[in-house]
Amino acid sequence: MERSTRKKVLVQRRFDYRDANAVANRRLFAFVILAAVFFAGMIAGVKADAYAEAMSMQPVNKAAAAVEYSKARGEYYEP
Repeated sequence: MERSTRKKVLVQRRFDYRDANAVANRRLFAFVILAAVFFAGMIAGVKADAYAEAMSMQPVNKAAAAVEYSKARGEYYEP
């Protein structure tokens, strides 16, 4: 039996970043990420708008409730 002094070399696979499929995959991946961020921003914007509207209407709702309470007790006089 003869021993080989050569090292075993694994098959090296190269990935060409300029390959058309790789470029297309990166573009698709970037588009998917941008679309996801855009839609998440849209959803967050709608939620923030609804919350802001509820907060801005709070004094008006409190005033209306106070008027209804005063009317129910007979203490509200309309000018």
